[in-house]
Amino acid sequence: MEIIGEAGSNHNGDVETATRLIEAGKIAGVTSVKFQFIFPDDLYLPAFHENGQYIPNQAHAQRNEEQLTEGEWSQVWQSAEKIGLPVSASVFCERGLELLKHLGAPYVKIASTDLTNVGLIQKAAEKFPRVIISTGMATFGEIEQAVKVLNSSAPSASFDLMHCVSLYPCPLEKSNPGRVRLLKEAFSQQIGYSDHTQDVHSALLALAKGATFFEKH
Repeated sequence: MEIIGEAGSNHNGDVETATRLIEAGKIAGVTSVKFQFIFPDDLYLPAFHENGQYIPNQAHAQRNEEQLTEGEWSQVWQSAEKIGLPVSASVFCERGLELLKHLGAPYVKIASTDLTNVGLIQKAAEKFPRVIISTGMATFGEIEQAVKVLNSSAPSASFDLMHCVSLYPCPLEKSNPGRVRLLKEAFSQQIGYSDHTQDVHSALLALAKGATFFEKH
């Protein structure tokens, strides 16, 4: 059973913390650990214009504090190799794709926010043998469009869809594991489940509905 341990950006900009997250994943028995490559200048405005003046964007400032350099990510990858656990990342821009390709990863994750980002999905399929796409907040029509893009851009690439509910944390009653079966019936890809709940009950229900791999936050 494939279980991806979600480390996100919880390294807080520290290589040793990132390594400890990988070590924790190894102890927990996950099959890989996934981080997030977030480059603030590519994703956030540094300031907002309000009442005739520019107000610093706190999200941009916080992400800057949490950011690892490319050299530091290389150290993380080297540590993961020593630990014996594959690592990958969610990417949100072309710079993230290039870095992940350079580091080497068995797959790339496209977050729900970019399910309709055709350009990013196309480039991901061209660069990686496996693409995982989360489907939180997406309509079936939007998911179908993403699948078409992947099929036309890189027919030989492997890609999987992942059900999730974009709440953090997600209450069990809102996790909707039944959507896994709907996705399986509508699409021929493997269907995974990105679990944002605080226990294992929702994942077990998703397994019963046909989920074949999991990502645990």
